[in-house]
Amino acid sequence: MSKLTLSRSHLVLAIGLSFALVVAACSSDEADTAAPPSSAGEPAEDASEPSTEPEPAAEESNEDPSGSATASTPADEPTEEAETDEPEPVESIFPLTIVDAAGTEFTFEEPPRLGCAWYGCVETAAAVGVDLYASIVTPDENAQPFYGSGNTEVFITDFQNPEEWAAAGVDLILTSVNAAGSPGIEAMEQAAPVFYLYYDNFIGPPAEIGGQTSYLLNLEFLAQLGDNVDAAARATAEYQAMLTTMSSLATDATAAQTISVLFALDGYATLGPVSAFCSLLQETGHGTCVGEGVG
Repeated sequence: MSKLTLSRSHLVLAIGLSFALVVAACSSDEADTAAPPSSAGEPAEDASEPSTEPEPAAEESNEDPSGSATASTPADEPTEEAETDEPEPVESIFPLTIVDAAGTEFTFEEPPRLGCAWYGCVETAAAVGVDLYASIVTPDENAQPFYGSGNTEVFITDFQNPEEWAAAGVDLILTSVNAAGSPGIEAMEQAAPVFYLYYDNFIGPPAEIGGQTSYLLNLEFLAQLGDNVDAAARATAEYQAMLTTMSSLATDATAAQTISVLFALDGYATLGPVSAFCSLLQETGHGTCVGEGVG
């Protein structure tokens, strides 16, 4: 009997203690919800009471949300200018002293206004991107990339007429060395000095400096006179790439073929195997030109 009474007393005591613990736990949860403790150990503010003090202006942090440090820049401190893709200006090579294909020395204090009296000059100027002040091509021809894509201001209708060159106001007239000493050149020299370019002589024996070598040297001439020496290296690289492509396309059949390159003078004429174009075809495996040159 006494054991049963004791057990009931213990049961009542246990229930009472459990109830007290539940009440204490609920009180603790309410306190946590109302005011979470500060992480720095400072007493928490009452969330139900609005702050009466103005909040200080937020300072830029040198840490990102992940916790890693980052550099901060004050709003009033100037930032470095963004880099641009504009190329740096190329230093001029003028004053320039240069010797033409005839051995004549010229000195220019600044880039001269150029006039082309020979189609080879026009083509070379187009290859290096040099503007011409005057040219013997027509406006329609000048619109073509091969002849400059519109790089000419004045069009000469009679290249042997010194009055046209004088009216154009060029500083230098360029033509092939093959024309040196002709009456037409003497007339042009009344308007402006004549600068000779290398020329592949396909009439008669080959020139001492002709073929592809003459073309590559003329690229350097026009690039220097146009104050853009880097253009000669670029045009030469493009030319060499073209040779590589042509060689890769050659076959035994193309190498064995014979070619006649015709054009019109007083009658039909042909380019001989030593001409620049025919030597290029043969070197890259695209055939051999027939004939001995113009005839």
